[in-house]
Amino acid sequence: MNNLIVRIDPIICADMFLAAEICPVEISGLAKVIRKGNEFIIFGEPMIPPQKCSGNGTETDFDPVAYGLWENEMVRSGQAQEVVEFRVWWHSHAWSGVGFSLKDEGTIRQFGDFTGETWVFVVVNKRGDIIVRVNLCENNKLRPVYINKICFSVPTTKESLQKIKEERKERMKAIVDSTVTITSREYVIRRNIDD
Repeated sequence: MNNLIVRIDPIICADMFLAAEICPVEISGLAKVIRKGNEFIIFGEPMIPPQKCSGNGTETDFDPVAYGLWENEMVRSGQAQEVVEFRVWWHSHAWSGVGFSLKDEGTIRQFGDFTGETWVFVVVNKRGDIIVRVNLCENNKLRPVYINKICFSVPTTKESLQKIKEERKERMKAIVDSTVTITSREYVIRRNIDD
């Protein structure tokens, strides 16, 4: 039986859902996690790399080259320990249901190939749904474990989470606007007219 627990800091939770709400299509990023026994605690500021997302809203590509360059820069700047903490890949499915698609599974395999370490994977959507899975690295093999118990790392109400989202919305909008390129020509034209 699965006895793993994932706790999410309300700030990173708010940021993941804000990114999903603000971005008209899928978006992805990284977050930090620490493990304490059977608990995984997701915390800190999200890292949202530059990314190209499909204008039909159904795909975002995690760029392994961009990830490698970011990781190398972090190590060169003396932040190697911080890189080790970024072991959460989160992304949105826009208006679709949460789950792990075949494309997601391909991306998840890339992470295992990069590190051979335990990673946490999160999918959220604009409706506020979330699914979490941990790929445990045991005996050099990755075993996916779907998490039944997801909770906040500190006491949080719906109202307090909404307040955090309101306080962080403009900041997240600026990050999304500066990192996401939508690849559909029709969407880019429509977005520029609407702005």
